[in-house]
Amino acid sequence: MSPLDTAVEIWLLDTRRASARALELCRQVASQPEHERAARYRQARDGRNLYLGHGLARMATARHCQMDPRELQWCCDDRSKPSWGNAPFAFSLSHSGDFVALALAGPGAAIGVDIQEMSPRIDANRIANYALSPEECTVLDHSEGAARQRRFFQLWVLREAGLKASGEGIFTAPKAASALPLPAPECWIQAAKLGSPMIWTRLLNAPEGYCAALAILAAKPPKLSVIYQTPEAIEALLA
Repeated sequence: MSPLDTAVEIWLLDTRRASARALELCRQVASQPEHERAARYRQARDGRNLYLGHGLARMATARHCQMDPRELQWCCDDRSKPSWGNAPFAFSLSHSGDFVALALAGPGAAIGVDIQEMSPRIDANRIANYALSPEECTVLDHSEGAARQRRFFQLWVLREAGLKASGEGIFTAPKAASALPLPAPECWIQAAKLGSPMIWTRLLNAPEGYCAALAILAAKPPKLSVIYQTPEAIEALLA
């Protein structure tokens, strides 16, 4: 029995702490398509984050299936949702600012994770008008200042995580799709308004200045625990 049969691992990698050795190790386990994708980024940081995120996913998964991380076959469906072609474990990746978030779950799971830097440069009003539902925009209208900005990012990561889990894209989802009601911290809540009664979401403990959320498809309230990997565990994995 795998520990991931009853838990979801959350890995939050601060890319600023990643050593040159860690980056090189991630490069070494990447496939040719991953190298080509990293090379297409205009910003060096984006390519670096891709290597670190994909390398983290490979090595975290390899721990559970006792495989060489280079042997894991990175696949994407027609909506760019990643999966392993030759390993049963489910995963989801997200990166924003200086952080990469990885969620890793057991065989058969459908999960989504999202992390967003709450940057003041992001125009929450403009994005909300075309990316959030009318119901979510109404909730935002009852908030002001920093509280409004935080509420926007909470809704954004919950939507993104839930739609990743379901396989839907955030910009292709129906306009009425809503992440409301907001879950209490570290509690699962049914997010049926995102399009399916099987979507369950929760807000994650995120680094200062960030919001993060996790979602899973399940017929009943998930009994999965959430295991946060420490920065030291991440550094050891990438050493």
